[in-house]
Amino acid sequence: VTNGVPFVYSDGYYYYHTARSIVDHGTFASSEKPEYFDYRGHAIIYYNGKYGEVTTPGGALFLTPGLFISKLFRDPSQTIYNDYFLAFNGHTLLDGIMILLTAMICAVVSWVLMYRVLRKLKFSPRLSVFAVATTYASSYAVWYVFLSPAFTHTYELFCMSLVVWGMLNYLGKKRTKYLAALALGLGMLVLLRPIFAVVAVFIAIWLATEKDWRGIIKLALMGLPFLAIWLIYNYVSYGSLLTSGYTEVRGELFTSNFNAHNVLLSPQRGWFVYSPVFALAAAGLVLMYRKYRRLALFSLATISSIVIIYGFWPAWWGGGTFGQRFLILLVPLGAIGLAYLITTMKKRKLYKPLLVVIMLCVFWSLGITLMYRFTPVGQLRPASDSVGNMSAADRYTPIDMISYQLNLIKDAQGISDYVQHLYKSASGGTSLIAILLGIPDAVLRIDEREAGKLQLVLVAPPIVSQPLPDAIDFYLVNADQSVEQGHIDFIDGKTKYVLNCVQTCQPADPEVTLVRAVDYPKYLPREEYEAIDPDRYEFNLFFARPQNMQVAGPPINLSATDNYFVLP
Repeated sequence: VTNGVPFVYSDGYYYYHTARSIVDHGTFASSEKPEYFDYRGHAIIYYNGKYGEVTTPGGALFLTPGLFISKLFRDPSQTIYNDYFLAFNGHTLLDGIMILLTAMICAVVSWVLMYRVLRKLKFSPRLSVFAVATTYASSYAVWYVFLSPAFTHTYELFCMSLVVWGMLNYLGKKRTKYLAALALGLGMLVLLRPIFAVVAVFIAIWLATEKDWRGIIKLALMGLPFLAIWLIYNYVSYGSLLTSGYTEVRGELFTSNFNAHNVLLSPQRGWFVYSPVFALAAAGLVLMYRKYRRLALFSLATISSIVIIYGFWPAWWGGGTFGQRFLILLVPLGAIGLAYLITTMKKRKLYKPLLVVIMLCVFWSLGITLMYRFTPVGQLRPASDSVGNMSAADRYTPIDMISYQLNLIKDAQGISDYVQHLYKSASGGTSLIAILLGIPDAVLRIDEREAGKLQLVLVAPPIVSQPLPDAIDFYLVNADQSVEQGHIDFIDGKTKYVLNCVQTCQPADPEVTLVRAVDYPKYLPREEYEAIDPDRYEFNLFFARPQNMQVAGPPINLSATDNYFVLP
């Protein structure tokens, strides 16, 4: 739990923003610019006079209850200029903790539901626990609970667990409460990602084979509120009922390129490469056809359809993420298949060899899971290694990760040196334990609220146990493309450093210098510089990243395939 990251990053800001819009404004998208807009990354868009995002509202609906609670304790005097956590990532610490708790609760409930599904299928308690534990541990889902809790994958897994549990119980007892649970799981699953409507189609086919027409009608009626939410969200966000933010705003569409084989077998996030235990689970589902025909067909059809659909998505590998994240929701089906495979092999006296293979697969996946936390995966491949729309940062493989860790050991001058380099290799965000130990970066926050002044505000963490930088260097590129070189010396006790900016910028403090640059690099590596585009002024700032500090302000974002900021 202490390794949990109470901050929203990357895609998480899609769902956080919509949830905050609901909590703060009572709508899916608001015309009011959020204070955290500078921290949005690629997530928040301004469209039709509103600040919204391009996904669907399912993830936001999961985050909303926790954010309602955290709002009750929000101090209105806290801003991105005086509160460390707001300055660091745009939201309060309590917001992040509530998102963590939400993900943890959904994960625990998912485990319970998966266990009950296996017990419903007459697997032993011991085997049920083993199958759930091994498939979950192999899925990288744990990092979407603790490192990226605002992402949707924990909630997708929860919904799929609820779907399978509700369906099996409904078929056995025909009670409306189980049908309602099934409808809730399906409805939220589609609101998380509309492509999961295929799961609802296969459920309807399953019920049709049971000749349960009344159940199909009830299920359809129960799904109407979820359809209404989706239509209202689209209308409020994009001005059209039947649309998608990806197509309406970004023009992103599924392609005609078939990559289902890569989704399963590619060294760049292939499911069976990163999580080989699911290949065994799939074999178990095939064998299960004899005993549980409809369940086996539903499971195999669901897995195949989702793999094929994601194979046509431009970023079929899921971007810079943990494992094959798009398939995490399939863990409940994998647990069923693995449990059945183990049961079958017991009868054929192949139980022990199978267990050895399973544990080797699990240790492989767990090893990669652990390496993710201590490997800068985005830096493992050279910039020239980009292929198509897959950037070099996304092209790492498990072998690259293993090689990096072996090189750390080989190059270390001793245990202390190894630990130090391992710590510097940590990735995945700033954890609760890091905050308590006082090792998060300080923030140099750009403040341009006062006309004619650009203030650089130093905001330190609440607990500081590492030295703050003595100085920071930067380049200022004016509207006429002239370049100036700046330097700030940080003084103990001083938190604000000012540039007076009318027609040109002049230092207002003796600790700040700014001179015309004569000899300067044209290309600034993205991993070494942070770029700021002030809202009020027509110049850009490029800060060299000092140790233990980050710069926050209106960002200049590079595309995934660009590795340098270019100076004139």
